[in-house]
Amino acid sequence: MNFTGQGTARDHAEALNWYRRAAEQSDVNAQYNLRAMYDQGVGVALSDAEALKRYRLAAEPQYKDAEKNRDMVARQMTPPRIAEAQKLVMEWKPGAGR
Repeated sequence: MNFTGQGTARDHAEALNWYRRAAEQSDVNAQYNLRAMYDQGVGVALSDAEALKRYRLAAEPQYKDAEKNRDMVARQMTPPRIAEAQKLVMEWKPGAGR
């Protein structure tokens, strides 16, 4: 709701806060929404590696669209940036923050 301004004022910083908190609890919806923020640079610094990380974390459990979009983002990245994203995925632990 904070991201879109539905029923409240649009507040990307607050949306980021809630998405991160939910992502720390392994919420794939939050992972998918975080990837949009990083993919578009909305409320955060634009980061293809962080977006790809979130796509991968969302794609693993249930998001079929995340797999397709993950691959599309990866095709636009250099091998070192893809490796950085993979490292971020491997380092990510639920409840460990960002």
